[in-house]
Amino acid sequence: MSFRSKYIKYFTIIACLILFFVTPNHASFGSEYFRYDRNICGKIVDFDTRKPIEGVVVSAVWFIESVRFSIEPKRKYYDYFETLTNQEGEFKIQGKGLNIIRSIPPPTICIFKECYSILYLQDLGEHFKRDHPLADEVKWVEDKPTIPFRKKTLAKRKRYLRSHPRVPFSGMEYAGIQSEKFRFFYRSLRENIRPQA
Repeated sequence: MSFRSKYIKYFTIIACLILFFVTPNHASFGSEYFRYDRNICGKIVDFDTRKPIEGVVVSAVWFIESVRFSIEPKRKYYDYFETLTNQEGEFKIQGKGLNIIRSIPPPTICIFKECYSILYLQDLGEHFKRDHPLADEVKWVEDKPTIPFRKKTLAKRKRYLRSHPRVPFSGMEYAGIQSEKFRFFYRSLRENIRPQA
């Protein structure tokens, strides 16, 4: 083995050890820094009728987590995506692909529609299945969730929205995002305070 090969080998080992020991959550290092951000597909149905709901705003936001010594990682807004469910209540969120070195955890997801208000769903992954109160209501078919969405009265929707930010996720407020980026959410937000048919 040449001197150059030895140098590269030792440098790589030392760099990996340093990264391992300064990362606050050692167990998540591999999953967060070397992770493939896949597409997320699913379906949204009415809680009572179980019929598909068309036109639900499905939003996803990604944050970068920067490692800091001895304190929690700092979260910084990275990107936002939104789409509408089709006639079958189906949606697709385009993933970010291969994630190397940067810590970009799976996106946080919310769904929003007039007459239904808003529902945050974490990342629709293992955290959701383990911790979310709605997890038992969601049915999984071939790794695709079918999510029941419950209607709310006008009074409840207005009460909730009084304290809700005008952007889909509070971490986006200071990122200078143009409203065109979340146009579906904003339109549905305005519709949500109208009387229910």
